[in-house]
This record gives sequence, structure tokens and C-alpha cells, in this order.
Amino acid sequence: MRTLNKISLRFVIALIIALGTNHVTAQESAPTPQASPSPAAQTMIVSDHFQTSGRHAPDNLNEEQTASQRKSETARPASERLEVEAGYSYEHLTNGFAPWRSAHLFVGKKFASRQSLYGIYRETWRVGQRDREGLIGFYQPLGHRWAVLLEANASSTHRILPKWSALAQVERQFGQGWVGSAGYRHTVYNTAQVSTGTFTVERYFSRYRAAYTLYVSGLEGAGTSASHRGQFNYYYGEQSSTLGVSFAAGRELENLGTRILRTGVQSFAIQGRHWLNSRWGMNYDSTLHRQGDIYTRRGFSVGLRYRF
Repeated sequence: MRTLNKISLRFVIALIIALGTNHVTAQESAPTPQASPSPAAQTMIVSDHFQTSGRHAPDNLNEEQTASQRKSETARPASERLEVEAGYSYEHLTNGFAPWRSAHLFVGKKFASRQSLYGIYRETWRVGQRDREGLIGFYQPLGHRWAVLLEANASSTHRILPKWSALAQVERQFGQGWVGSAGYRHTVYNTAQVSTGTFTVERYFSRYRAAYTLYVSGLEGAGTSASHRGQFNYYYGEQSSTLGVSFAAGRELENLGTRILRTGVQSFAIQGRHWLNSRWGMNYDSTLHRQGDIYTRRGFSVGLRYRF
């Protein structure tokens, strides 16, 4: 345990130092209304990637989903922003399965040029196994309309979590609040490899966001499966708090430790972030997830976030 704590502390310290010393000087002129959504919508779009959820489960729908949050502009320069979050999740499973639990530490920074960099360290307890993993992600705008998101995570224990996974995603703004993105993730487990394509269409309007995502996953040597997710978010308050709901259905690949199964899924979630003031915020979500006839999961997650 002492060794694990030292590793965790070194990871966090190294990431904070890297974020604190990174300096971005690139400046961009304001986009025309025809080329991009409104400034408020642009803030939501960039921050949806920066505000990565603390939960990062290996099942396909949760793995790809990022919490739909935005961070409003304040008087302080964006390059000085650093956020740290500690969180915990718990899920009860039916049919005699042991509960799922996880704890995480998130560190992230958004820069003046709309870039963002974030990292997560997590410990997970599932089906009687304990795993730990690290994740790092980077969001890079390419002009006013295009952006890329790169993300990678790895587990040194990988008893139930993947050995490693990598995501590359391209995003384009079409104007009037419309945004489209396409991504590819490759995931390697102990006994299988999964490739997932994601295709998202979203619309930002006033204080709202609506989005649809198609996931197409292929298990090496065993065909493909598809699932769908719809999301709706409402943004409120001076610190840009958010409340959202999502629904997902389809078929996905589930890792049970000894084997990976293809099952039908239905899930419903309520999630949000509420800023108590300009420094402190809380993440929360409540989830109901049915994994075919294998089990039904009911759970929650909470996180306490501090903005420097």
C-alpha cells in the first residue's frame, strides 16, 4: 500500500508540475457567426472535453461518455486555471454480483488558446478484483472550426480493466450551435481486443445542449455490436453549473473477468455539476443500467472539485 501511495503521489505531483509550467501563447481572432456557434456555445463545447467525468468504466457506453459540463469565463486568465477533483462511486448489482466501487483523483487545466490537458488516477473494485489505472487526455483546437481529442489510459494490474486503451477523435463546428465529431478507440484486454467507432451530433442553443451518439464496437474475431445514446443538458448560474439526463440502448461488450460477452443494454442517468462558489464545485450522478439478463446496476458517484 505504501508503494501504491508513493506511485499515486508521484503521478499527481508530476502532472501538476507539467500543467503549471506549460505555457501557451497562441492567440486566435474571434470567429464570425457564420463559422462558429455563439461565444457561450463555444465555451460549452471546449469544456465538454476538459470537464472529463471522474468515472471511466471499461464498458463501452461509460468508457466513451464524457460528462457534459461547461466552465464559464472569469476575470482570471484562462491559462492560470487548474482544477483538482477527488471522487468516489458505488454501484449495487443484482443476481448475486458484488458491488462495484471506485475512487479517483482528477487534475486538469484549460489554456487561453482553448487547449486543455487532464489526467486521472483511479482505483476500482469489481467482481472481487482490485485494479488501478491512469489516464491522460489532450484537447487541441485546429483553427475556429476543427479540433482533435487524444486520450490514453493504462492499467498496471488489468485484472478486470483493460491493459490499455487509446482514443483519437476529430470534431467540427458547423455554425449556429451545431457540432459533429467522429472518433476511434482501441481497447486491449487480457483475453480480447475491442475496436469502437463513435459518431456524435450535438446542438448548443441558449442554455441547453442536445446530443446523439452512435457507438459501433467490434470484438476481434466475433463481429460487431451497436448502441445509441441521447443526452440533454441545462446550464445555469454564474459559475456555469449544469444538470443533464441521458438514455442509452443497444448491444455492447461486457468484460466479466473470465470472458467478454455481447449483451443488450439499457441505461438511464442523471448527472450534473453544481458550483458552490467560484472555487468549489460538486459533481454527482445517479445511474440505472441493465446489462441484458446478467445483472442490473444502480449506483451513484460524487466528486468534490477545487478551481485554482
